[in-house]
Amino acid sequence: INTNTVDPRTIRIYGNGGQMIPYLNNESYPIDPVENSIKVIGEEDGVFNTNDYILFYGIGPKGIVENPGINTNLNPYQDDTYYYINIGFGNGKRIQNMVQPSGVASTVIQTFQEYQYHELDDVNLALIGRRWFGDKLDIETTKTFPFIFPNLVTTEPVKFSFYGVSTSGSPSKWKLSVNNNEIASFFTGTTSTYVYGVDATFNDELLVTTDAINVKVEYDKLGVPTATGYVDYIALEATRNLTFVGKQFLFYNTSAALNTGIGMYTLTNAADVQEVWDVTNSNTIISKLN
Repeated sequence: INTNTVDPRTIRIYGNGGQMIPYLNNESYPIDPVENSIKVIGEEDGVFNTNDYILFYGIGPKGIVENPGINTNLNPYQDDTYYYINIGFGNGKRIQNMVQPSGVASTVIQTFQEYQYHELDDVNLALIGRRWFGDKLDIETTKTFPFIFPNLVTTEPVKFSFYGVSTSGSPSKWKLSVNNNEIASFFTGTTSTYVYGVDATFNDELLVTTDAINVKVEYDKLGVPTATGYVDYIALEATRNLTFVGKQFLFYNTSAALNTGIGMYTLTNAADVQEVWDVTNSNTIISKLN
């Protein structure tokens, strides 16, 4: 692309993000890459100058999976996401200014939920399917996984999920601890000729008093040397104060969809925040300047 001759107003970006496509053929999904709303800084003069640049919102192959039937945070089919630049005729799709509702806010939102996870896809026990595991617990049978949630709201419970697997031919034991406090201890069953691994699952809500959350996983072979445990993934969803901490971040509030009326998000420490993008519809984004 010869940027000296490009009219930046005609620049377009196409892409559908990196999440898995639907399993069912009858689910709606675009056949071709969709044009995304983008922001081109300095395009007003029709020249792509040295200091001009493009901003857009891309969705990678890792993160929250929108399909509830898929129990993974990683797209098992690709590690990269591709977006396509097109220089076309006429103006491209641009991020529009947010039109805020008129009236007095009935709900003030000062907190948000953040989702963090640890997941590695290293081993496929059956050599088939979409179920992958990581963090082998064999010679080393204890591992600790650190998470941190700045400005944690300690009065709101943290949603905790653990998924693992045991390959033992006899029962084995798991113990989970958060910040050195045991939260769960349970046994898993045995494998067989056609069962390569037995699920180890724990889901609960718990109160945490510090921003740092250290999750310790202990796998007890119960005397079987060949027994091996693997971590599928660990996930936490915690509530944080809606405070800017110096870098870009994603926020949402799960209670907002349950309320009626007008909601007002209040972001503190926001002097250095240039703008907020509403990415609910990732292809058609709107923004609010600060």
